[in-house]
Amino acid sequence: QILHFNYFIYNSIVIYSAPLFEYYARNDIYSIHKVACPLFIFNS
Repeated sequence: QILHFNYFIYNSIVIYSAPLFEYYARNDIYSIHKVACPLFIFNS
């Protein structure tokens, strides 16, 4: 149950951070790659 709760919070953070990811993708493609890879691994 705690894991599920943390998963929900984590996904909420991902959703709210999406504009930030887009900003970094425009300015530094390596930054978005560095941040997004662990996210996709975590969510898979």
